[in-house]
Amino acid sequence: MTPEKMIQLVMSDSADDYSQELYSAFHNGFPIEHLKPLLTSKNIEVQGLGSYLAYELGPKMRPLLDEVVPLLESECPQMRSDAIIVLLDCATCFDAEPLGKVLCLLDDPDPFVQRGAMRFVQSCERAQLNVGINAASRLCPGTFVA
Repeated sequence: MTPEKMIQLVMSDSADDYSQELYSAFHNGFPIEHLKPLLTSKNIEVQGLGSYLAYELGPKMRPLLDEVVPLLESECPQMRSDAIIVLLDCATCFDAEPLGKVLCLLDDPDPFVQRGAMRFVQSCERAQLNVGINAASRLCPGTFVA
């Protein structure tokens, strides 16, 4: 079955799990732009598959960074955590707002997400951290001192 057909089935609420097949297809060169509908789906399960694939694909997700950033605000802690890891792999110092949003998750109500944000702080470059702190101080007033 083609990756396009798998995505079509997933988007139509198919109960089949194509996560490994889709991961292999994207990892082996299937255009990453085809992941966009999964990441932006209104269906939380479909979006969860997109989040998982984004996490697994890591640096290959740079072209879809704008689709990953909203996952930082997902109701699902796993998706917020996946997005943090993708941003660690893909964000640059030019991505101030996404970096700031990750730092705001240090105060997330879910300890799993908090640990992900702490790992981000420990692993990111100093310049990313500086840019993120400045952005976080604007996004989460009273939380960070820039």
